[in-house]
Amino acid sequence: MRGAIGDHFELEGGVIYQDFGSGANDFGDDTGGELLARYKFNKRWALSAEYQDMGDFSSYIVGVRASF
Repeated sequence: MRGAIGDHFELEGGVIYQDFGSGANDFGDDTGGELLARYKFNKRWALSAEYQDMGDFSSYIVGVRASF
């Protein structure tokens, strides 16, 4: 799900499913969630921060987004 809060701020959340290989290299699969916040400087550029939680594994991601 994704929604805007005002003209410059967006929030996004979702469910993630990952399959970690198959056959002899099968490490199983996992389901988790993600939350993302994005601040839009203007129509082209935004700064984003994301958190993903997959149970045993979680990550934080910070980045820049260009829309065109």
